[in-house]
Amino acid sequence: MDRDLQMETLLTKPYALIDILPKQVLPNFLEDFSKAEHFFLSRKERSRFAEKIVRIVLKLHCYFPIQIYCQEWLRHSKEKILAKQVRKIIVTKRGFCNLLLPREDTLVCIEGGQLWVTVYHPSPDVQDILSALAVSEGLFWRKEDCMKEMV
Repeated sequence: MDRDLQMETLLTKPYALIDILPKQVLPNFLEDFSKAEHFFLSRKERSRFAEKIVRIVLKLHCYFPIQIYCQEWLRHSKEKILAKQVRKIIVTKRGFCNLLLPREDTLVCIEGGQLWVTVYHPSPDVQDILSALAVSEGLFWRKEDCMKEMV
């Protein structure tokens, strides 16, 4: 399958999140969440979050071949280029980077200004690895909540 078509198709599939919170915030706590979100969106905290995501992505690359799309398909997936791109997106709150795992039929989307990473159609193998990597970085793998939102 053409990778552009595969990526577009995956964006319509159920997804999971790698998130700073273990579950969705209840409506009666939205004001408190807003204050916490403001803190976590500070440059210092975004930098910390970026480093966690960089470590997750680089470790993920040890298990699966990844094709990288950041406004265009990158020819090289060298660790330094990938790490720099992910840091820039998260810290500046601009842009996006999609990581296509073609053999797993999974798409990992990193967007500037977000405190989570979206994982579309995570295969069982990807789910096992990413859930463990999220925990190792002090983050949460949220599949059940997101799947309920899709229904």
